Amino acid sequence: MPQEKITIVGAGIVGLCCAWYLQRAGYQVTLIDRKEPGLEASFGNAGGLGIAEIVPLSSPGLIWKVPGWLMDPMGPLALSWSYLPKITPWLMRFMRAGKRESMRAISKAMSALCQRTYDDFTPLLEIESLTHLMNYQVGALYLYDNEGEFSEEQWKWQRRQELGVGCERIDGDELCDLEPDIAKDFSCAMFVKHWSHLSDPHRFATVIADEITRHGGQIIKDNVKTLILDADNRARIRLEHEGGHAADMIVIAAGAWSHLLTKQINENIPLETERGYHVTIPQAGVSLDRELIYAAHGFVITPMDMGLRISGTIELAGLTTAPDYRRARALLPKAKRVFPTLNANDGSEWMGHRPALPDTLPVISRSTRANNVYYAFGHGHLGLTMAPTTGLLITDLINGNEPSIDMTAYRSDRF
Repeated sequence: MPQEKITIVGAGIVGLCCAWYLQRAGYQVTLIDRKEPGLEASFGNAGGLGIAEIVPLSSPGLIWKVPGWLMDPMGPLALSWSYLPKITPWLMRFMRAGKRESMRAISKAMSALCQRTYDDFTPLLEIESLTHLMNYQVGALYLYDNEGEFSEEQWKWQRRQELGVGCERIDGDELCDLEPDIAKDFSCAMFVKHWSHLSDPHRFATVIADEITRHGGQIIKDNVKTLILDADNRARIRLEHEGGHAADMIVIAAGAWSHLLTKQINENIPLETERGYHVTIPQAGVSLDRELIYAAHGFVITPMDMGLRISGTIELAGLTTAPDYRRARALLPKAKRVFPTLNANDGSEWMGHRPALPDTLPVISRSTRANNVYYAFGHGHLGLTMAPTTGLLITDLINGNEPSIDMTAYRSDRF
């Protein structure tokens, strides 16, 4: 059994799954995060295992929609104009990823990860207190106001079906039978049969953290101030409060902050934050059994233990700009379009940072600069969906095993 000490920087769901699988493989694991486990993007996500979300965010024709979105102050996309000079190179890469040939290759690589979702989640569900949090394969509904909206998305569904996503179109009466409280005038929906969702994503993360510490792992609440590259191309960690930290190997899983660390070892990776918002309503007054995705308006509604969570939007404004909670509140009238009788009072508001790479694919690879550093970040909207698979793939890479899928598309030097 390996005895090396591995430090995972970042205690979100991706870092936790890396630590959990590495610990099962026999490594001594330490997690470092400036906050308690699961308190960044893992706290406020929509909770879905997005097995159908294999089409990249950048796609053919998207550029013609962007001006309209930006002109709507409460639309699905917002851009801080003062941040535009900094994000322009990322946006150029993002648009290039939307070419049809690129899109087909990216969706294939996304599918390779999403197809493993349930197999790689299964060992985690052996933890007894996690089982009840998983609403297993209850399905999800993508809602469409009219045939025009659906027609615009049809090529995406064709691509998803080509790559094995089980889905079927249902029309108005069938939709109301499945979810009686939604508005009666939706034209149609796509039903994704094998979609699951968690009823408390933060609780899911904290249970995994507790399990890691119960089996001898360590969690340090501190900030990684610097990564220092030695003459032999090995990285060392220096913490803000505790100083030097010894580790044989390091996994960078710090979400939207990961690129700040990779730069310190001379590896520039074009990571950005797609800031997302949610409102969680404790007493919404409506019934919902599965996740709803309202694609044209850029938000998701999920039934959770703490209430009805309405989450979504993309805001490009960097890591340090103060949250604009008007974007959270703007989700409420849109949700009332879905649920006309929704009680929208007393909702809690939240903003989090999704770690986004321009081609939508994560980085899951060894560093090209430091021979003891591995990367597990950039999962965008699919951190929860891909976290266990990422943990297993990182374990394979560190063990020197050949992963079961081609890892070329997830390399850090692909840009």
